[in-house]
Amino acid sequence: MVKYRLAQEEDYELINDFHNRIYNSSRTLEQFYWEFNNCPFGKSIYVIAEDRGEIIGTNCVIPIDLVTSDKKIIRSGKSEDTLVDPKYRGQKIFYKIYDFLFEKCRENGIQIIWGFTSAKKPFKRLGFSIPFDHQQSLVVNNIWNSYKYLSSLNNKNKILDKVKIFGFCSLSKIKVIGRLQSKLVRYRITIDEKIQLLDITPKFFRILKQFAPFGPSNKQPVFLSENLKDTGYCKTVGEDDKHLKLSLKQGNSDVFKAIAFGLGDKLSLIKNKAQFSGVFNIAENNWNGAKSIQLKLLDIKSND
Repeated sequence: MVKYRLAQEEDYELINDFHNRIYNSSRTLEQFYWEFNNCPFGKSIYVIAEDRGEIIGTNCVIPIDLVTSDKKIIRSGKSEDTLVDPKYRGQKIFYKIYDFLFEKCRENGIQIIWGFTSAKKPFKRLGFSIPFDHQQSLVVNNIWNSYKYLSSLNNKNKILDKVKIFGFCSLSKIKVIGRLQSKLVRYRITIDEKIQLLDITPKFFRILKQFAPFGPSNKQPVFLSENLKDTGYCKTVGEDDKHLKLSLKQGNSDVFKAIAFGLGDKLSLIKNKAQFSGVFNIAENNWNGAKSIQLKLLDIKSND
């Protein structure tokens, strides 16, 4: 008789052996702990199916906190490690594992379960919606480190296998560089309106907020202002000085705090109160309970 229960830590080695046997893989116990036990938001809710003490099926949910556009935190769970022994397929064990898992997720406050799969039909029968198709891919930023990691996943790799892995990493890196360059060439910002900083008043911002929430189908307005200058306090911030923090004026306007993500390399264009043009979104900054209008610069162009 097949029984369903939550996995305990003493089960981990048997679970990992089960997966390695079915998939003919070599996942280490250390990798298992990293993915399913030492998780940032708590260890996974891991369910196993047993027949006479032998593991014949698994599935789990890894807790992950999601933050909504209105800054609410939702406890979600990413479905992983779904597997039924081929000898037991056709007995609806997949569905029974999920029934048990759903119950445990409710007990643990999991509000949403999500994941990636090519097996659409069984998940639709469970009540999942599939809003879009997806593909998984590997992006190589460092050829050597990627090669070492990928080749270590299977200790049975021969020299020819390792050569193929290294070639794959090299080719992926070349494609990444090509795609980045093509995106840089094609990148354009669509400006909705040219505006004076004097026009950005609390009333204007209240009207602007009525068009929220913003997203892919309702993009946040992009504004252009010319002859801007920093009041002299601009500086780079963040890791590797990637971002800019500014205090902007235009003629007799008030001073507006501004942030420019990813534009740290343009500090030289605005130093010494040099005038420049900027495109930006208008946002609200909340710091220690004090709210103020903040400009989020998308790009900067010198007047020279």
